[in-house]
Order: sequence, then structure tokens, then C-alpha cells
Amino acid sequence: MPAKLRGMIRFWSPSVLTALLLWVSFPPLRIPGAIFLGWLPLLRHLQEDLDRSPAAPPARLGRRFWTAGFLFYGGIFYWILNLSNEQVTIPGLMIPCLLLMAAYLGLFYLLLYGVLRRTAAGTGLPLGLLFPIYLTLIEWLKSIGPLALPWGIPGYALARFPAALQFTAVTGFWGLTFWIGGVTGLLHEGLRFHSRSSHPARRRSILLAGAVLFLALPFLQGSLRLGRAPSPEAALRGEGGRRIGIIQPNVIREIKWRPGGAQASWERLDRISRQAIDAGAELLIWPETALPLRILYQPLYLARIRNLLADGGVPLLTGTLHTDTDSLTGRQHPRNSALYISKEGVILGLYHKRKLVPFSERMPMQKILPFLTKLDFGQSDFAPGEDWPLFELDSLKMAPLICFESVFPEVSRRFVKESANVLVNITNDFWFGDSPGPIQHADMAIHRAVETGLPLVRCANTGLSFFVDPYGRIVQSLGTFKEGMLLAEVGPGRPSFAMRTGSWFRLALTAIGLILLGTAFYNSKRQRGRHG
Repeated sequence: MPAKLRGMIRFWSPSVLTALLLWVSFPPLRIPGAIFLGWLPLLRHLQEDLDRSPAAPPARLGRRFWTAGFLFYGGIFYWILNLSNEQVTIPGLMIPCLLLMAAYLGLFYLLLYGVLRRTAAGTGLPLGLLFPIYLTLIEWLKSIGPLALPWGIPGYALARFPAALQFTAVTGFWGLTFWIGGVTGLLHEGLRFHSRSSHPARRRSILLAGAVLFLALPFLQGSLRLGRAPSPEAALRGEGGRRIGIIQPNVIREIKWRPGGAQASWERLDRISRQAIDAGAELLIWPETALPLRILYQPLYLARIRNLLADGGVPLLTGTLHTDTDSLTGRQHPRNSALYISKEGVILGLYHKRKLVPFSERMPMQKILPFLTKLDFGQSDFAPGEDWPLFELDSLKMAPLICFESVFPEVSRRFVKESANVLVNITNDFWFGDSPGPIQHADMAIHRAVETGLPLVRCANTGLSFFVDPYGRIVQSLGTFKEGMLLAEVGPGRPSFAMRTGSWFRLALTAIGLILLGTAFYNSKRQRGRHG
């Protein structure tokens, strides 16, 4: 093998290995344990670089971090290529979109590299100690702002392991990513075999034992908490529960948005809803945009819905398109909304989605760059909502989370602040077909139940639909591209410690991270002054 090729393989292999280990941690493979090992290859090379020269950061190593991010996000988002050319104005647009998305998200890995190297060089603190702090903060940064996209956050890889999630009822979701980073950091420190690392075998053994212990403690705490918990059905039912029917019509995109799609959707919704009513449902949940129209502006379908609810004596929570008009300017605002209708047919509540998908539901940064509104890639132009209404049924105070909103811890936290005691997530993921996309999306919703302490009801047009108890255990589920209904008794939950005390964990990490970074810059400036 030529020396140049060997050099290229040696240089890029840590990026590829990190990206691969992170990718296999998520659906479709979801390999247990891989998420704790994913960052080790890059941390090892960063450590070697620090040991050689803790001065100014070389660009070559930064490229490794960015490349790892680019490959990982390109892999985890490959399913966006399933979006049909009929949904966009430019055929083949999704290929450059995937590349641009991966390139943009890779910048956060580059930022992580820069912060880690600067802080480690400026403070002299071990890289393994700094890694969980800045990994958590950089992932949080990725999840805020107009381009927020929380996919691929390490904590989400553990959605189907309830024992691993229980301590987030105390720390909130971000404690999970910190824990993963902490285990990785301890493993890194224990596996440092560089000749200049000066880690004797005894210290190495202690660090590795510490990594194992730090890995095991949350699982142990979670197992003990689950052992004392009621059964999943009892925990979901709580006190004063009501029987909720999830309606999954499985109307695929090739039918729903074409002529006759409204009638086809209605026929399935009506038929399955009546099955749920016959089975004892006391509340019906339909998915996001259950009908491809604005229900409140369609007298025929609104009358049909009211007849259905009157016949069954049940209320309905459904997704719908909506448009309202500004009373001052007369301008119309299209919305992606959730509608709550009583069994008597009275409109009890209307919620407009606040977190809109960038470039899909709304072009971001329109106020800053108005010309963006003129770009037409086939995206919707929804206006974000402004209120936080709850939909109430006896003791149930339901928070409507529409689609993308289920991936943001802060949205659920705000609803809890408004006294929500049940989370209801309605979504429509048929755009990306039978791919890992809908599964990844569903996994993220599970976390909202554990960290808030509330049960979660998820209703998807084509799946996944399920009930989740306040401990993150799926009680019933209906897979992707299956028609049917789920029925379970759901009662009000009680907000967790994390919800009652605010974002204390993340705020504490932010303070620590800023202090350490400030110290590093101060030390570097003072050192330059001495040599000046």
C-alpha cells in the first residue's frame, strides 16, 4: 500500500470510526453501548495533539472533528432523500439539502473541538473531565435558535432503555448526555497509553473502574426506581384516568394530498373512531393534519365530525390546518394547529404549533433576511403560535405537542409550567416512508415522559403511535404503516423534580463551562503577556 494512502487512512480513520459508532447507536441498528464509545477515537487524537503541542490549535485536527460530524449527520439523516420530488419545486433538491445539513451540523463538532482544545490547554484540566461539560453544552446550542435540529443528541440513543432514563426526572434531559460524555471521558483517561501521558497502571485501573461504576450507577438507580414503580398500565392510569383512543388511519402521502384524499382520510378516521368508541373510548385522538383541509372552514367535514362525536358521546383532539386573519393588517396567517372539540361539537381549544420545522414549515430568519420569503422550495409558510393553551377533560390537562415539538425538552417544560399533567403528541411522518426517520422521531418523544413525570400519548398518521407511562415504558404501540387504534386509560401525572426546579442542571453546566473557558482565555492572555 502506498505511503500516501496509508497516511490518508490513518488521518481520516478516527473520523470515520467515530461517525460509525455514533450512527449505529441510533435506529435502525440501535446497538447498546456504542454511544459510550463513539467519541473515543477522536478524543485519543486530540489528547495526542495536546501532549505534543498545547499551543494554537492546528486546522488538520479540526477537520477530523468536522468530518466526523458531516459523516454522522449525513448517515442519520439519509432518509430525507425519501421526500418525493412532488413535495419540492426542484427535482433532486434533497441531495444538496442533505449535504448542506450535514455540513452545517458538522460545524458544532468543530466548535466542540475548538472549545475542548482551548480549555484543556488553558486550564491544564484533563480532557476527559472537560468533555462531558462541553459535549452537553454544544448539543444544547444545536437545539436552540431558528435552525435548531436536535436529532443525533447522544441522550436520544437510549430511548428504549427505561432504566437508563430515570435520573432525568431529577436532572432533566441534558443530564443524560452529560452522563454519556462522562463515561466516555473516564474511558478516555483510563485508556491513555501515550508514552508521555504519565498514567501508571494503577491509576489507569482506577479510572477504568470509575468509568464502569459511573456507567452502572444510573442503570442501578433506574432499575431500583422501576422496581418500586407500579406496573406500566397502573402508572399510565394514575388516579382519575380516562380511556383514550388513539386513531392511526395510515393514509399514505400518495392518497392524502391528491384529489379524493379528504374523503379517503375521513372514511378511515370515521370507521376506526367508531371502533374505538365501541371499545369504550372516552376521548379520541387524531394525528397531525388528520384531514388535508382546514376543518373549521369546511362545514361538511365539521358537521360529520360533530355527528361522530354526538353519536359516541366523546370529545376529539385532532390536528388541522388553519388560517386566521390579523384584525389590524388584514393579513392571513396559515397555521399548523391542534383542535379540541367537545362531545357536543363545541370548539373548546385551538393551539398553533410554535416550533416549526426550518425550511419545511417555515423559512427561518425571515425578519432578519426578508428576501428569504421569496425563495420557494416547496416549503409551507406557517406562522408560529404565541400561546400555550391546555385542553382539559375532567382532571386531565393535556399539552398538545405537534410533530417536531416533541423533540424539544423546553416545549414540554413550558407546558408543565402552565399546569399540564398529560402530554399529547400528534404527528404525521409519512413524508419519509418506511425508513428510520419516523422511528428516530418517536424515540425522542419517549424522553419527554420521563423528564416531566407525565404520561405521553402519541398519535401518528402512519405510525409510530403509542402510550408511554411516566417512567418511559411503552404500554401499547402500533407500528409504522399499519391501520388501527389503541385504547388505554390515562390519568394525570405529577411533575418531576426537574420540572419543579427549572433547568438547574443545564444552567449549572453553563456556568461551569463559561468559567472554565474564561479561565483558559485569561491564562493564555497572561502567558502571551509574559512572552511579549
